[in-house]
Amino acid sequence: MLDLTPGLAEKWDEAPDAKTFTFHLRRGVKFQSTPYFKPSRDFNADDVVFMFKRMIDPNEPFQKAHPVSFPYLTDLGYDKNIASVEKVDDYTVRFTLKTPDVVFVRNIAMEFASIVSAECAAQLLKEGKPEDINQKPVGTGAFVFRNYQKDSTVRYDANPAYWNREDVHIDKLVFSITPDAAVREQKLENGECQITSFARPVDIAAAKKNPKLTVLSGVGFNVAYVGYNTTHKPLDNVLVRRTLDMAIDKQAIIKSVYEGAVTVATNPMPPSQWCPITRPSKTRRTIPPRRAIC
Repeated sequence: MLDLTPGLAEKWDEAPDAKTFTFHLRRGVKFQSTPYFKPSRDFNADDVVFMFKRMIDPNEPFQKAHPVSFPYLTDLGYDKNIASVEKVDDYTVRFTLKTPDVVFVRNIAMEFASIVSAECAAQLLKEGKPEDINQKPVGTGAFVFRNYQKDSTVRYDANPAYWNREDVHIDKLVFSITPDAAVREQKLENGECQITSFARPVDIAAAKKNPKLTVLSGVGFNVAYVGYNTTHKPLDNVLVRRTLDMAIDKQAIIKSVYEGAVTVATNPMPPSQWCPITRPSKTRRTIPPRRAIC
């Protein structure tokens, strides 16, 4: 699950100090064509530089026009740790960090770092509609955004110009916004949708018995916990916190709340979470980044 495969970047080079990363971009990648934007060029380094500067630079025009937060970026500390994002040439981008980060490539391979069209952004700015960048996205992914109905649906069409077309197996993609888990389960059983997620633990056993449904499961990356405000008495006393911890019947919670689908945590990091414990080697490595959706 943590293996990296080529995406918009075909390979990357890491400096021995894990502070400089150079990405070699894929050539011939087309941006999506939409009713509101027709690209005149392929994806290149300008788009990568634009997207990251938009996220980390508070003076960037799109941040001023329509303030937006990038919680994953800031949680990783990249809003402060990325010193610069430079275009070396049309298909090479260099990131320079202030402090070493041996998992930088793995982190920015995630969806929060998806690339949008700098050309489309420039068009919106010229039209005086910079806020539309959040409502009319243009990327390079497998599906092209078509429309969004608030609290109802988000619709996509397959991207005929997607660079890895053999990965696209459906013509239409629809997200039906259904907050109620019980209703999601009913829609699945009735054939109104093909995939759902975040099922209630109480529904899992019944779903496994339903011959029309297939239940997929895996080891989670999350840890549920109770946090104490240690600035208040008596929670500032570690003995009180230990007492509360021992008083909680964890097995009862696992049985009644999670239907036995979880295990007792023994540390803050789940067993499935990869965590670096070594310093970067001095050997120059070339490893392709994981593919993101767009």
